[in-house]
Amino acid sequence: MELYILNDGSYTIDAGAFLGITPKKLWSRYFNDENNRIRISLNVPVLIDDDLSIMIDAGMGSVFDDRFKKIFEPVKNYDLASSLIDLGVNRIDYIILSHMHFDHSGHIFDDGPFKNSRIIVSREEINAYYHVNEFTRGSYIKRRLKKEIIYNKRFNGIHIIKTGGHTAGHRIVWFQLNGEKYIYFGDLVPTPFHLKPAYIPGVDCYPLETLKMKKDLIKMAIDKKMIAIFDHDPEVPMARLSGNVSNPKYEELF
Repeated sequence: MELYILNDGSYTIDAGAFLGITPKKLWSRYFNDENNRIRISLNVPVLIDDDLSIMIDAGMGSVFDDRFKKIFEPVKNYDLASSLIDLGVNRIDYIILSHMHFDHSGHIFDDGPFKNSRIIVSREEINAYYHVNEFTRGSYIKRRLKKEIIYNKRFNGIHIIKTGGHTAGHRIVWFQLNGEKYIYFGDLVPTPFHLKPAYIPGVDCYPLETLKMKKDLIKMAIDKKMIAIFDHDPEVPMARLSGNVSNPKYEELF
């Protein structure tokens, strides 16, 4: 099985939503600030072999109304469907969702390579998607989902772990491939900057759960010498972790 890190473009997000209570003096050294907006990427791991294709999260898609365009300023310099076709991949068998926020579920509603994809997602996340509240409403875009939903699925060498924190049903994925271990943190650790346990986005529904799970998962990733995949960093989609939980370090891989 081969791993590819594809991209589904970028969009801008309010700095407070992405960085929470982290002081600007700290994050401004890492992120370019455009009127208190930060442009973030959509990095999507895809695992492919001759018999099976698995995508982890599904980008933001390509269907945007005028309000979305005004608020989030999406740029589609890359597109998942086009990138898959360029790789010679005409189908994705399974899409594992960390959660269903608009920037992680966009292509699950599409045809093309995703026409017959089966969607693996937690029950709690489906419930949050269909029952938004005042806090979560802006994170979900309601569309009719006609694909098969699977709540629990096992794959050899691929581990799906419920974490909560960012949302009640948020999950992460780790897997072993060609002698290396990889971890996809979802939105618990969207960029290397967020490796510090207390650097938590303002949109997290349960920040204390995020804090606990980040510590546990970062420790595991360091102990196992894992390669982290970051879903939202424009410059560092993957890095090898080292150091310790209080002072995590990373080495860029490309």
